[in-house]
Amino acid sequence: DHALVARRAPQVPVQSTISPTLLPVLAAAALSLPRMQADAASLDPITKKLLASPGLELSPAESRACLVRCIAHGEAVASRAAGKRIVVVLGNTGAGKSAFINYLHGCKFQYEEEDKMVVRDDSELEELMRIGHTNRSETFSPQVEDATDSLGSGFAYADCPGFLDNRGFEINVANAANVRHTVCAASSAVVVVVVNYYSLRADRGKGLHDLLRILLSLFGSVEQVEAHAPSVLLAISQAPVTHPETGAAMSIERYMRTLLSPSGLDTATGEVLHALSGRVCVFHLLGRGDSSWLTRDALLERVRGLPPIGTPSSLFQSVLGSEDRERLRALIAALGKDLRECLSRCELRVRGQLGATSAAGFGEAARLAAELLELRVVEHGFVSSL
Repeated sequence: DHALVARRAPQVPVQSTISPTLLPVLAAAALSLPRMQADAASLDPITKKLLASPGLELSPAESRACLVRCIAHGEAVASRAAGKRIVVVLGNTGAGKSAFINYLHGCKFQYEEEDKMVVRDDSELEELMRIGHTNRSETFSPQVEDATDSLGSGFAYADCPGFLDNRGFEINVANAANVRHTVCAASSAVVVVVVNYYSLRADRGKGLHDLLRILLSLFGSVEQVEAHAPSVLLAISQAPVTHPETGAAMSIERYMRTLLSPSGLDTATGEVLHALSGRVCVFHLLGRGDSSWLTRDALLERVRGLPPIGTPSSLFQSVLGSEDRERLRALIAALGKDLRECLSRCELRVRGQLGATSAAGFGEAARLAAELLELRVVEHGFVSSL
């Protein structure tokens, strides 16, 4: 824990005026905070309400507190990835990320309804990751679980929250920061992007553009995605085993022809697809499909064989969308305005132009400044500069 805290310390020189005898006490208190907030039950009512109602408007103070608490919660979860060979599983909500991990874990599946796949009641292994059946992600930090039983010693899975959900500015930013914290805590990382087949077919241009945005949210640039493409696996989920009209077997080659066609794609998306062309697979949770579809054992071998990205802390970053940047800018401006107004009142008090009973004290100004500086937990140059 101490190593993680030291590695993530803000790169801003701060001259401490705190007594040296108090520093160990404050450090212990700071280290205990994420542990207390790691419990889902410990989430404050505002955060719980925001998860349930993404459009909820918060005051600047509430927004700051919610953002800081969500990232503190994520920091505690990220500690589970420390020193692990992490398998980062990304995708939109509903793509089947949790089901993919449970399949690798060894869970047995069945159809519960028409198209809904669930872990069987008689499965020898219970689900490792909770499978959601709604179109809304209800978390803001990866779920990290040990993968020793399936992948081998030192491995762990990170089931990341759904991307591109637009669940509110605070949750979006916390999600980006927490995914980065989790990956950077690991000793190495590989990436699996799970893509729902029907999202590619319904609106191919949008589906593939979303795939690019998901990768950029972690790698930061098209160039970085291309450079580390060997460490990425693109897994197509929920694909039909046979053609719905002809009944002919659907092979990976047929899916690849559709997926890799450059028609209607922008240059960046086409370049990323080309880089990933040899790293695409298709699977079925019941082990169906022809010989080109990967079984559980073949998937495990494929994931183990991905060359790991060493020192992920030097590569992965928190990527903020333009709308989230503007919301952060507005939040910091509002908090800064409160601080400047408080300092103005303090100055007037010092000059004797305000009575002691009607002026805010320097303690209030110090509290506002400390709360403003807490936003550095986002660990993004844009926030630091603001």
